[in-house]
Amino acid sequence: MTATRGILRRYTDLASLLDLLHRREITLLLPSTWDDRNDRLLMETYRKAKGLETLLALCLSERAETYHHWKVFTDRNNGVCILFHRTKLRDAMKKSKVNLRRMSYLTFSELDAETIPTARLPYLKRSAFKDEGEVRAVYENAQKEAELKKVPIDLSVIEGISLNPWMAKPVADSIIAIIEQMTPNLPFEITRSNLIESRVWRKFAEKYPEQS
Repeated sequence: MTATRGILRRYTDLASLLDLLHRREITLLLPSTWDDRNDRLLMETYRKAKGLETLLALCLSERAETYHHWKVFTDRNNGVCILFHRTKLRDAMKKSKVNLRRMSYLTFSELDAETIPTARLPYLKRSAFKDEGEVRAVYENAQKEAELKKVPIDLSVIEGISLNPWMAKPVADSIIAIIEQMTPNLPFEITRSNLIESRVWRKFAEKYPEQS
C-alpha cells in the first residue's frame, strides 16, 4: 500500500469537520482515549520520561483511501475524511510548535530500549498497524495546559473533503449544500466517496452481457 503524494487524510466525524470549518482550527487531544493501549502506553512513557505536563496528539494517514480506514476510524453514518496539503499543514503545525512526523512500525524483535531514543517513542507503533500509514502531530509542554491544542489553519490547507460512502446520496447532497452555504467560496471540492460504488467498476461490469 503506497502513500498518496503530498496528501494527508484525517478521518473524523461531521461535527468535528463543521467545527474545523467554523473556527478555522484543527484540534489535538489527549491520547488517553485511543483504542490501541500499546500506543497509549508509549505516549504516557514518553510524557513521564520527558517530565511533561501536557502531551497532545492528532493522527492522520498518508495512505490512499481504504475500506479499513473508513470502517475503523469513522462512524458509518457521520464519517468524513479531510484531505490536507501535507506541506501546508506541516507549516501551520510548526507555527504552533506542533511536530508532524511519520510513524515507524516495529516488530517485537526490533524493540530495544538501549538503542531506541526516548524522542522516538511518540512515533512508534506495532507492525500490525502498519497499514494505517499514520503521520502523527504531537504537541508537548513542560507546563500544564488545557486538554486540547487548537492550531489555526487557512482553508487553503484543505485539498478536499470526502463524505463516507454509506451516506445516502440525498443526505450527502444536503450536507454539501449546507457546508457551501456556511462557508462560501470554498477553495476545495466536497464529494461523497465512491469506494463501494465506483462508476469505473460499473462500466467494467456492463461490458459483460447477460446470458439469453
